[in-house]
Amino acid sequence: MIICLLLSRWRVRRVYLIFVCYHLLVLIYSFIAYIGPLPGKCYDIILFESFANLSNICVLSSGSSLLPDHALYFALINNGQYTISLQEKSSDAIYCYFLNVIFAIIQYQNFKTENAVRDNAQGGSNDGILLALHRQESLDQNPVPDFFSANVKVLDELKQVVCSYFHWIVLLIILLNGIRLSSSIFLSVILIILAFINLWSGADLYLSHPTIFIQKWRLITIYLLSSIFLRIVALISDVVLGYILIRKNKEHYYMSVHVLLTYFANFEGNDTKSYGALKTDNFLFDLLTFTVLLLHLRLISSWHFQRTVIDIRADRIVCYRGVILQTQLIYKAMTYNQQQERRRLTKIKHIKEKIEKLSLPLGKWFIECIFLSIRGWNENLLQAADIMSVDSEKTFRANLMSTSDNANRAQKTKEESSFITLSVLFSKCALWFARKTLDYRYIRHVISKEKKLLLDKLPKELSLALPNSLAKLEKCNLGNEICLVTTSQDIVKYMTEVHCYWLKLPLLWRLLNSIGTFVIINTAFLCFLVIIIAHGQTASLLTFPLAILVFFWGALSERNHRLLWTIAIFYVQIMIVISLCSKYTSLPRLCDRDLMNCDRWGMAMVVRFVGIADEPISVAIFCLLALALFTHRHNMRVTFTSYT
Repeated sequence: MIICLLLSRWRVRRVYLIFVCYHLLVLIYSFIAYIGPLPGKCYDIILFESFANLSNICVLSSGSSLLPDHALYFALINNGQYTISLQEKSSDAIYCYFLNVIFAIIQYQNFKTENAVRDNAQGGSNDGILLALHRQESLDQNPVPDFFSANVKVLDELKQVVCSYFHWIVLLIILLNGIRLSSSIFLSVILIILAFINLWSGADLYLSHPTIFIQKWRLITIYLLSSIFLRIVALISDVVLGYILIRKNKEHYYMSVHVLLTYFANFEGNDTKSYGALKTDNFLFDLLTFTVLLLHLRLISSWHFQRTVIDIRADRIVCYRGVILQTQLIYKAMTYNQQQERRRLTKIKHIKEKIEKLSLPLGKWFIECIFLSIRGWNENLLQAADIMSVDSEKTFRANLMSTSDNANRAQKTKEESSFITLSVLFSKCALWFARKTLDYRYIRHVISKEKKLLLDKLPKELSLALPNSLAKLEKCNLGNEICLVTTSQDIVKYMTEVHCYWLKLPLLWRLLNSIGTFVIINTAFLCFLVIIIAHGQTASLLTFPLAILVFFWGALSERNHRLLWTIAIFYVQIMIVISLCSKYTSLPRLCDRDLMNCDRWGMAMVVRFVGIADEPISVAIFCLLALALFTHRHNMRVTFTSYT
């Protein structure tokens, strides 16, 4: 499998027949091993004399022998235990090998068809897409259309969504695989570091040339397979070194090697029986990780993913418009407030002139009361001068009619307020969330429109990740062509479009849309909440710096600086590594020849002082913390509105 990942597809076609023959031989071998040898027959083996004292063996004159149930060459199937009783036998492995042979033969036939048809093959291989990228050709049309989804818009949009967000799921599974310690700590830490490096890059990982990020994902896949291979070698070495090559008079050597292999292979217990049942639960999550990595390697070579890469590059070019659009909104709000203040000032001067012209019995004292009410922005008293200038009888009748109307409206509202339907409640909640998120939805709407203009004007330059492609973009000077908002009327226009589009949605979808947008805007508070939960669960010195960051930097500062999130992300990575190391309360070392017992360096005192020995942080909290931090960082990089 490692060889197939390293080679290209056309080279795999040449060596794939060997892969099929190997599966066929393993199927035949497993079937013979399932049948078993002749009953009661002893097989001669060349081993040490210590095996003569083992139980269940036959001692012949020619040397030591084993019963058929413990034959070495039947150890590959059913954990090496083949008894005469058919009830204890399992044929699951044979079924798996049979399916492997069937799939290998089908794939070999597909390879033969591709060799015969060459460039006219429809579907299957993505070599045409990779060749188009190497030839610096545009990807406006799919050179290898999929036979099951050609010219189908729904499936194309679904593929684009999967290609846009699937790599986040893959990286979280890799991080979870490392945190779970499915392999040894030495191998898990490297998985965690690789996951954090790619999570830190985020979507910017695909801004480089396709061959570069494909090699990065292949590196992670090959490392995962290599770690599985080393763990299997450690299990086999434990059996070989512990029970075959080491004599009884040097048992302390076996103990030291066995302890070392225990920490490397990460299997429970220090007493491993020969050909005993091995636990394979840790390998199941490795299988899941390897499956999603293979699926992602398939996705990044497809045409839909390359179109998604073009959208990512366009996002990185247009995302800086978020700061400009947000500044325009702030400027418009300040200008509107200034205009309102000027209108109020003009109104105040007009009212003052009217009051001075009136012959009021209270005189100057009444004017001072008016000015006091003006300072409190009481609009009812500001209209007093206009009301006093009208005839007293008309004013009385108008006040009487308005009072009766207000009483009738209050009575109707009181009668209707006792019956609030669920739809009205959802509508009010959706409207409240929509008002809080209108600015963000407006910015995303304008950025998406400008990105479409950019994709229409420069499709080829964006599809090619070449050194001179950015220089071409700088020379084109597209700032004036793709910028849609230049005046305050444009702001009102696009805000109206956003709000009208939101009103056309169904009620439930409006509520979900507004709540989801509100959560995206406030991802910083989500990060603060997860950090507080993590510290509250452990209450240790390890999570205390994160709580300090939240309470004394994040909560007290007006706008969160990106340095805060950089420190938090790197500290979470260090915290995960330290927590994993604390699961091992001792470290292995080789024993001295004069000592029969192995000495170990205890870490219990250090771990208890840190406060993570009795109550370690759960895997779910770690994953939730990493997900919240990287989601907030990705949100800042996409919109570029939360940067200071």
